[in-house]
Amino acid sequence: MKKVCLFLGFYLTCYFGVIFASEVEYTGKITAKTLLDTTHTAVGEAIKYPKGQARIVSLLVTVPLGTETGWHTHGVPIFGYVLEGTLKVAYEGQEPKIFPQGTALVDALDIVHNGNPVGDQPVKLLVVFMSSIDARPTIPAEAPKNK
Repeated sequence: MKKVCLFLGFYLTCYFGVIFASEVEYTGKITAKTLLDTTHTAVGEAIKYPKGQARIVSLLVTVPLGTETGWHTHGVPIFGYVLEGTLKVAYEGQEPKIFPQGTALVDALDIVHNGNPVGDQPVKLLVVFMSSIDARPTIPAEAPKNK
């Protein structure tokens, strides 16, 4: 029995190691495409997770034409995927970044930023906060002095 357990443990370790080391492989007509694989935010910050009980929050966010997100930071890592439209984000101390439809990103954590749609349609985003029960995912902030 001990040999069976050892073999099974070794097999599962190898099997799951292969799955996590590359894209998940499905059978039949199911496919998987990596949207993002990173250790840094869109502006180069190292991703850091909050302490405490884990919590994941996902949102579908629509930013209408003529509006903006307001200046803010994030207290937790945030994955974003632009479903529709093009989002322009101004980051303090940096040139604005443009994120067209189909872009996946991890947004800035500690750098104040503000987003708005560009072009002729609103922006629709899938937003996923990798949070904790006590963390504040989005924190309103003052606009930078140079804006």
